[in-house]
Amino acid sequence: MSLSKQTLSLESIIDAVCKEFDLKKEDIMSENRSHKCSYGRAMISAIAVNEGKVPVIEIATRLNRSPNAISMLLSRFYEREHSSETFEKEIKKMKAKVLKDANREIVTSDP
Repeated sequence: MSLSKQTLSLESIIDAVCKEFDLKKEDIMSENRSHKCSYGRAMISAIAVNEGKVPVIEIATRLNRSPNAISMLLSRFYEREHSSETFEKEIKKMKAKVLKDANREIVTSDP
C-alpha cells in the first residue's frame, strides 16, 4: 500500500509528537496543564483531524478529554496559527517533522 493511500493512525501521531516534544504519553493524557503538554495535545489534535482524518470524539477519548475541550483547544490553536506568520511557519515545520516520523512508523510496521 502506498503512503498516499494510508491514513495516519492516532497512535502513530501521538508517538511522533511525544518523541518530538520529549513527552511521555502519560503526561499527554494526564491532567497536566503545562504549556508543553497542552501544545503537544493541540499538535496531536490538529494533525489527527487534518492529516489523519480522525474524529474529534476519538481524539478526546484517547487524550482523556471531552470533545468540547478538544474543539476549544483546536480553535485556540488555529486562531494563534493564523494570527502570527512566525507561529504558522513553526507549525508547518513541526507538522512536517511529525508526519515524517508517523509515516516512517507506518512504513516500518506495515507487513
